[in-house]
Amino acid sequence: MSRLHIGVVAGEASGDILGARVLAALRERFDEVVVEGIGGPLMQEQGLASLYPMERLSVMGFIDPLKRLPELLRIRRRLRQHFCQRPPDLFLGIDAPDFNLRLEMLLRRSGIPTAHLVSPSVWAWRRGRVRKIRRAVDLMLCLFPFETNIYRQHGVPVRYIGHPLADEISPDMDSDAVRRQLELAACWPCCRAAVNRKCGCWRPCSCKQLACCTMTGHSSVLLSPRRAKSAWGNSRACCRSIRTSL
Repeated sequence: MSRLHIGVVAGEASGDILGARVLAALRERFDEVVVEGIGGPLMQEQGLASLYPMERLSVMGFIDPLKRLPELLRIRRRLRQHFCQRPPDLFLGIDAPDFNLRLEMLLRRSGIPTAHLVSPSVWAWRRGRVRKIRRAVDLMLCLFPFETNIYRQHGVPVRYIGHPLADEISPDMDSDAVRRQLELAACWPCCRAAVNRKCGCWRPCSCKQLACCTMTGHSSVLLSPRRAKSAWGNSRACCRSIRTSL
């Protein structure tokens, strides 16, 4: 009987989606999969025992992380202690590089194999981060093929795995037909409620302008996670043609 014990940390809704697909694939390969760490409802449906609410890791900018820094450091310290006491066969960090890479480095020093899913955009800015990544991970998993070059140049084991959500899109899909069916002018999906609180005041106004260009006069705003929907309550009043969905 094959058994896999994996530690995993995802900090946002997008990471929860990716993580759930990874866990589902692992369950097809192993008779038993034990998963601990941090993740959202989709990963929990795949058997994750989430040690902390995923939303506690979802911060942005400079002010929010500073306000939550003591809590974030405490969570990371306790995760390290937990995994060192109960070493998994693999630790997988999903995105959230500011939180995960340091944790991966500490766990790797303790002899725990580490991998990271979703490459930070080192190919675009702060290229020096690749040196930290080299110390932190045994394997980098990239969603896009062009991302692998910089890792190979710096001796970081890397593999291009493709984007799991591509399986949801048919290559024969008629994008114009889908846009008409959804009455869709534009989408601004966001995993962080703080972004919607700060930007919601102007996004609906832009959407109102776009709605004038559509055949139906309607447009859709897609939000994630569900708690972000409340952030649009006051802003939606400025544009009645907006349909908010999740």
